[in-house]
Amino acid sequence: MSFEQHRDVEDGLIGNCCGLAGENSFMEYDEDGSLALARALGAIAVDTTASHDVAKKPCAVGTLNGSWYLQLTQTGPHALMEIRGPMRIEVASPKLRISGDIYVRKPTSVNGTIEIGKPITERPFLFGKNWYPQFPIDQYAWYFRSLGVTYQNGKLVFKFERSLWNKTTQDFINQENNGKDNGFMELECLEANVFTHPALPQQTIRITGKAQIGGVKYDAVATKTSGFYRGCAVEIDVMTNRSFPKSVTMIDNSVIDYKSVYRTAGIDCDVNVDQTNLPEDFDLTTTELQTALATNQKPTNPNDDTWRLWLFVGSGQGNILGLMFDDVEPFRQGTAGFFDPELGNLPILAASARNKKIGEVPTAFLRTLLHESGHAFNLFHPKHDVHVVPLGTTIMNQTGDVMMFANAVNTFPGNITFSFDEHN
Repeated sequence: MSFEQHRDVEDGLIGNCCGLAGENSFMEYDEDGSLALARALGAIAVDTTASHDVAKKPCAVGTLNGSWYLQLTQTGPHALMEIRGPMRIEVASPKLRISGDIYVRKPTSVNGTIEIGKPITERPFLFGKNWYPQFPIDQYAWYFRSLGVTYQNGKLVFKFERSLWNKTTQDFINQENNGKDNGFMELECLEANVFTHPALPQQTIRITGKAQIGGVKYDAVATKTSGFYRGCAVEIDVMTNRSFPKSVTMIDNSVIDYKSVYRTAGIDCDVNVDQTNLPEDFDLTTTELQTALATNQKPTNPNDDTWRLWLFVGSGQGNILGLMFDDVEPFRQGTAGFFDPELGNLPILAASARNKKIGEVPTAFLRTLLHESGHAFNLFHPKHDVHVVPLGTTIMNQTGDVMMFANAVNTFPGNITFSFDEHN
């Protein structure tokens, strides 16, 4: 997922976001570097004749950007199965990237009827008027990511690689065991395909078409759920005599907060500061943090599949500034940022930050909390990433590495870049 998007919209699912090109623009991007593949796909499946029929007017490319609820139905005779999941379409001109996660189950009846193709899940994860498809992990079947994508005159065409999930080992099947194959999808986006349904939180748009995966053909329909890619419920609890930086003012007088930074990255965080008086403890062990997570995170309905994160503003643990500590199933739901460690008196520090606790320097502390949350979202430090991500001042760099780029003129924390590296 790229972090080139810069937006903060609550709804407007059918609008043209990001100031991108209009409906007849041609976009081409191939993840594996073979532009010939994308061109071949376009030559086979894209009708380059612009339509003057209002009912056939193609969507602006920016309409594609965001989260979609994808549903696949096998064509011809088949066993009745629900094949569905979240699909993420990233529009970052001149790129298009697509990925998704598919969950499979036998359909269940409601009041004696079975409804296939309903445009919203049974337990939608709602953030205002946005929602995000999320399902039980025991239904997870496969992941896909695009290899080549074209979009022209309303036709979205892409080849993708599918990675199969092994429910027994709880891991993807490796390629040597035939755990990967390729698929192809062609979807059409027309402005006239505005869609309403009594269960939907707002009017949206649908794209429809065909898919072929592993030699099997499917009818495909995708309903847009949000202008962001993913949604996560973030619960924040704070220790007595500490505080969570709700917002910070940058040197250019712009104001940012936890939610706005992650929204710029495409993740819609429903941020809730819950408790602010957890018992004081000046040295927190990882066991104590795990106990605090189990004790204080709000309970959920057993059928709730919401993606959740518990963020604890605590005192300290030795000399570290924070950590993602949660290694208990369902994993990666618990993170902590430590308020008490002191920044010291280095000349690369802003005068207002010297000899202060990091929690007393809101800009530095917010970066730490965003950083630890990034680990919960499966991000690595650049220097520990096998993809050789360069060091810098972006959020997933460690504080010491960000400080290396500061000097007496461009001091820390003023030199922090409140965004993520493109690789992240």
